[in-house]
Amino acid sequence: MLLARNKSLRKVSRIVGIHPIRQRNLRQWRLQMNFLKLLRKKATTRGQQFHNGNAPVYNLEELLFRSTELGGETGEVLEAIKKLARMMRGMKGGAKDAAEAKKAIEEEIADVLISLDRVAEFFDIDIEEATKKKFNKTSKQKGLTIRFKLDKKTKNK
Repeated sequence: MLLARNKSLRKVSRIVGIHPIRQRNLRQWRLQMNFLKLLRKKATTRGQQFHNGNAPVYNLEELLFRSTELGGETGEVLEAIKKLARMMRGMKGGAKDAAEAKKAIEEEIADVLISLDRVAEFFDIDIEEATKKKFNKTSKQKGLTIRFKLDKKTKNK
């Protein structure tokens, strides 16, 4: 089963032109995390523009809107992947080509990240720190040694 799955991943990566698993160095990872903080600031400011210059009201309606938006964007990622799968199978309704499929998946994943941050912002959650803590928790539960170094302020929470 694992061998079949690895062959499928290699086939997808050959068609789309990616490698399913890429190692990133620590510097690149830190730059990405700084990007998340910048994304939060820009999305918050843009959110005020969506609300005609006013800060959004943090109530149940706003939470439901942000959550529904995240669900919708996640569905769009799956739809783009489905079109890639149709193309690979030679079915109607698939992507025109691998480049089109990859571009659609890339755009929808970006929308998911933006929408996810909007939900996290509602609860004042730092995605970077929450992700590190959850990654470490899972590693500990599974007896794995790969862990993130946590900020001092995060350790105390």
